[in-house]
Amino acid sequence: PIPTVNPTPTPTPEETASPGP
Repeated sequence: PIPTVNPTPTPTPEETASPGP
């Protein structure tokens, strides 16, 4: 069977720490 790929991967701690606009 084909493994389902997660379209939205969990953001890395570094990305989460980055302040958004």
